[in-house]
Amino acid sequence: MEYLPIFRGGKPAGKAAVERQPPYTRIRVRTASRVGIWRAWLIGESGEIRIGALEPDGNESVISRGFSRQALSAAGRLLRVELRPDSPENGGQNNNNNNISERREPPNTPGILKRRVNQFDYIAFPYDNHQPFPMPELFCFARLDMIDSRQYWIFAFNHEKWPVIPSETPF
Repeated sequence: MEYLPIFRGGKPAGKAAVERQPPYTRIRVRTASRVGIWRAWLIGESGEIRIGALEPDGNESVISRGFSRQALSAAGRLLRVELRPDSPENGGQNNNNNNISERREPPNTPGILKRRVNQFDYIAFPYDNHQPFPMPELFCFARLDMIDSRQYWIFAFNHEKWPVIPSETPF
């Protein structure tokens, strides 16, 4: 296993594990949490690759993602991981607000389901391959599942209104 330095705002923020498991390479990022949604970027000698949005895990933020050799080749030799606040120029829609109500309202789509279970708020949007994805800035947190014989995109938010990956479908 190799390790890459993690930087946030030019300052060290930990180390990312790089585990080569042919044909994939897994990147695991774990760092202290900060307010807002942050995205991890893999920086190489000849380019950069977006790893994705970090997920809160207690007092830390984490993401783990596998890449093919071909996908990593665009970056060249890997140098570091950079953490950047979510914003349109960084591949997101938000300017560093962690509260979903401060972000933007979910699209007004007919058939949206909402439910609160065990301190989590769930929102389910009917899947329609002819419509845009309902909340693109939260794509990494969506779960596609069946509810009453129909597919839905399901999102979950914890008690602090942070997006989390839904482990179940409570509908």
